[in-house]
Amino acid sequence: MINSTASDHTALTPDQEPPDRGAERSAQSHDSPGWVTRRFRANPMRTAWVVTVISFITCCALAIAAPLTARGFVLYATDTRPLELNVIDGAVLVTTARTRDTQAVVSRAPVSEDQRVATDEKSSAILTFYADEQAQESLATITLYNNASFLLTTARVPRFSYSGAADRLIASAARSKRSSPWPSVRCHTSRR
Repeated sequence: MINSTASDHTALTPDQEPPDRGAERSAQSHDSPGWVTRRFRANPMRTAWVVTVISFITCCALAIAAPLTARGFVLYATDTRPLELNVIDGAVLVTTARTRDTQAVVSRAPVSEDQRVATDEKSSAILTFYADEQAQESLATITLYNNASFLLTTARVPRFSYSGAADRLIASAARSKRSSPWPSVRCHTSRR
């Protein structure tokens, strides 16, 4: 026995095709919300609690991370500070480590990080590391005698005055070619 309804037996004219039931089902499935949306609509209190807890955790994370990040920046941020090269005798060679560009200095010039300073047998120079940009306060003085060479690796000062970080001057001296027992590079610090 076949159960049928009146909607199943609609009369079709010869130019009409029977309705496609699969297309109707697929159109309905795209119009209906997904399982996640249905689950949250079925229980709006759960949705409200999830949103509230996520918002609270995000607020707490930002309330802790933002001040710690600002504090770390204020306490540990540094600025590069070039050294001032004053030539005493002859010409001093300043070479950039990365590009290998060499410049002969006969009076004054700034020396930045990653630059090599070299003197020959007839030249000598003094490098001064200043705490401020106006060259008011000297932090260190490096004296280069003849046949000396060194690479300035780091020359940094704290960016903010209330920072507890120390001034950093790192230079590696090359072995001198002269036979004197006196050192070819001498450093004198003024502060900290």
